[in-house]
Amino acid sequence: MKKLLVLVALIFFSFNINAAISQSGITNLKQLDSNGIIELISGNQLTGFISDGPLEGPVVQTFFKNGKYETIFEGKIYKGVWKVENKQYCSKNNTSNNFNCVYWYTGNKDGGTYAYIVAQGKIFHQYHELKSVVQAKAEEKKKAAELKRIADAKKAEEKKKAAELKRIADAKKAEEKKKAAELKRIADAKKAEEKKKAAELKRVADAKKAEEKKKKSRYPDLSSIFYEHPSLNGISIAQKAYNNGDYATAFKKLVECSDESTDGYVWKDVNGKRVSGYNITCPVYLGMMHLEGIGTEQNTKLALKVLSEWKLSKYSESSSFHDWSYPRVSKYYEELIASANKKLNEERKADGKTVVSDAFSIIYEYEHKGTKYQVLQEYKSNNTVTEIWKGDDGSSYLDYKKAESPIRTWKWQYDESDSSGERFIYSEVSVDCLTSACATVTSGVFADYIYDFDNNIVTVVKREDGSIWNEGGTKIISHNFGNSSKKIGENFINTTERKSLNNCSDIKNNKIDADVRGYKDVFFGMTKDEFRILARCNNGSLYDQQEEGYVQDDSRRMGDDLVIYEGTYKYPVNAIFSGPGVTEIIVRTYSEYHNVMRINSKSSGVTGIDKIKDLLEKKYSLLIKPSDESIEKYNEYIGWNEVDFVFQNKDTQNLVILRVGYALPDALGLKYSYQGYIHYLSKRASETYLNNIQSEALSEDDF
Repeated sequence: MKKLLVLVALIFFSFNINAAISQSGITNLKQLDSNGIIELISGNQLTGFISDGPLEGPVVQTFFKNGKYETIFEGKIYKGVWKVENKQYCSKNNTSNNFNCVYWYTGNKDGGTYAYIVAQGKIFHQYHELKSVVQAKAEEKKKAAELKRIADAKKAEEKKKAAELKRIADAKKAEEKKKAAELKRIADAKKAEEKKKAAELKRVADAKKAEEKKKKSRYPDLSSIFYEHPSLNGISIAQKAYNNGDYATAFKKLVECSDESTDGYVWKDVNGKRVSGYNITCPVYLGMMHLEGIGTEQNTKLALKVLSEWKLSKYSESSSFHDWSYPRVSKYYEELIASANKKLNEERKADGKTVVSDAFSIIYEYEHKGTKYQVLQEYKSNNTVTEIWKGDDGSSYLDYKKAESPIRTWKWQYDESDSSGERFIYSEVSVDCLTSACATVTSGVFADYIYDFDNNIVTVVKREDGSIWNEGGTKIISHNFGNSSKKIGENFINTTERKSLNNCSDIKNNKIDADVRGYKDVFFGMTKDEFRILARCNNGSLYDQQEEGYVQDDSRRMGDDLVIYEGTYKYPVNAIFSGPGVTEIIVRTYSEYHNVMRINSKSSGVTGIDKIKDLLEKKYSLLIKPSDESIEKYNEYIGWNEVDFVFQNKDTQNLVILRVGYALPDALGLKYSYQGYIHYLSKRASETYLNNIQSEALSEDDF
């Protein structure tokens, strides 16, 4: 039976589905017993047709092995329980209280096998398809998957169509945007071209207008500062002609009034012609016309030459020049010089020559009284030049530098090449003062400079008379003219930076390096301010010999003096300042009155001083004894005399000098004031002292 039903499950019938179940035409109708019913329905799903009064239509019933069933009819699901008893199938809906029992049959009809439910002698269920629950669920799942696939495919197709439509719309929109952008580009380009043409027309018009304005504005009205007949003097006539556009007449008059040989008159008749007299400002305006090529051919070199005559004029030192002419013309003059230098460099660059507006430096060397000196000049792009120097004896510009003064600075002007080299003209310039003692400082102009970079020679042309200073003896040792990337002058003067001493604690805790150690807390290089703090910290009184009017008559000592009296030191301490700091320390160890005491090379003749000398000999090496000549002069007792016992510090090689001397006798004329002072010399002061001794010594070469 099971085998037959399985085959039946594969056969689908479409007739009688929507009509009452026919009771005729059924053959082999057989009632199923309990086992047959269970075998037929348990764990299976049956599909068929129901006809039970008002209930009529397709029906699907699923009978689960756990005794539950599920009926799908008219789109609704009904659930309940089932059981088989006494050859009957009994079921109860979940909402019912009692079981309802029917009989199951199988039979043949129209060549197929069917299952029937019969109640009250009437067939009201007919089933034509049987599936296992597992198979039914698998088919439902497969059907659902297929429906989903079809739906997804449809959705994907619709999405693809929508994307294509969007692509077409976007492409159309992009094309329209591209066309709009192209139209805008063409319109903008046309507008920009029109704007460019308008700007060019405006630029040409503005340039023309500016040139006309410049021609007039570059020639300021200065007639009010001239002579009593300003309408007749040369510069006024030139100015009037210039403003009227008669540049030839303006140029001619400026040439006349730039000639210093015509000094002494405003104008006069020469061979029936009115000739203008000299005016100090004419060269400035004449230089402008040469520079711009107005009324004459443009000539930058000639413009610079003429312009330089303004500062080199013999009137430049007069008070009237500085009080009247200089303030009115200087700004205009500086602008012209800058413009001329710029134009000259453009011309030199075009000719492949060195551009001199680039900053450059030069170090040159010369010898004076046995000392070789080097000078560093740094030419800056703002047309200023600074100068510092040093000697091989350890001296430098720092030794003579005043606190309020900046580095020596001038204005420079390039005066083109000549047969001797590149010529530079100097002029004064005001530089800010370093202290509140003054507002500005100017350095006097000593000379102009010509550099022969091919032969490394410097020609120094003295301003006062045009002579050559140290002719042939000034050599270039390094420069970067025309090669600004080359470094010149770095560490030209080596100075060791140290932390300044600002209070007593700094003084107390200061660790003095061996090479600058002097006496007690006083060291070489110590500044005046630090020495003053030292005096205060030692409760000593400070005496400024320079401020008190003391005149230093010892030619071997150069610089300002400060002396500490009293305080915690046993002896007065005198510090000598040369340049930025202490170079010599004098300890006033002995001063007593005695009768005349003779000296020799071994003894000072004064017991107290000899004790000091003996102590110094134990600590230092005796380097030089007093010479016979100095001893003889000392023992003559005519005025002030002194002799030196020279010792040398073994560690630093610095000199320590015991200077023995005497002053004029007391009021009674019986006793002399004998002094024994110890002089501690710095390294440079020691070298200078020894060099002086050597230069004073007689030699066969002197005769």
